[in-house]
Amino acid sequence: MQRLVLMRHAQARPGPDQEEGQLFSTADEPLSEAGRAQARRAGELVAAAPFDVDGVHASPAIRCRQTAQLVVEALPGEHEIVEHPDLLEVPYREPGTSYREVLETIVATAKRLREDPDPELPTGPSWQQATGRFADAIGAIRERSGNRLVVAHGAQNRAWLVDLLGMPAHRLFFLEQDHACLNVVADGDRHPVVQKLNLTPEPLESDEGSLTEDG
Repeated sequence: MQRLVLMRHAQARPGPDQEEGQLFSTADEPLSEAGRAQARRAGELVAAAPFDVDGVHASPAIRCRQTAQLVVEALPGEHEIVEHPDLLEVPYREPGTSYREVLETIVATAKRLREDPDPELPTGPSWQQATGRFADAIGAIRERSGNRLVVAHGAQNRAWLVDLLGMPAHRLFFLEQDHACLNVVADGDRHPVVQKLNLTPEPLESDEGSLTEDG
């Protein structure tokens, strides 16, 4: 059974022109020390899975590439990280926008999705253009043989998973995607099967913190 492990990047550090409480949007900042620890723990989860990772793919954003590299270091063998520009983050607002302003834009976009399946985003592309590029990239990756790890961004991960689950697009922010979380999608006989959602690398007291078949 072939699997896709879709991961959100670990926590990045604020840039020199950013303040606490601001989102990155198109800014490209490296991981924080906490984020590096998150990525290493996620790598341990992937390494302990009952299947091997045959290929690693990532958004070109520094936070995604660094996350992928730290995960790869925990895996057996050698893995080249293949970058895909179409996995880049949806820029809801310009870099440096306050967290409150970004949240307001996200809420407004979700509300518009109730009536309009393809609203324009403030930064230019339409919703379908932004999420469609991501879905096409994931589709191309899934066509390759073997199990694939993809490190991308929270918004796109949500949009793709919501569509896969048959949920209305405006509910994408009902689905949590924590930093360095893992989502596992297996190729079933008739359709993809979501096996894990938002599995975090933080220490847990139960089997919910593993990628084992019965975890």
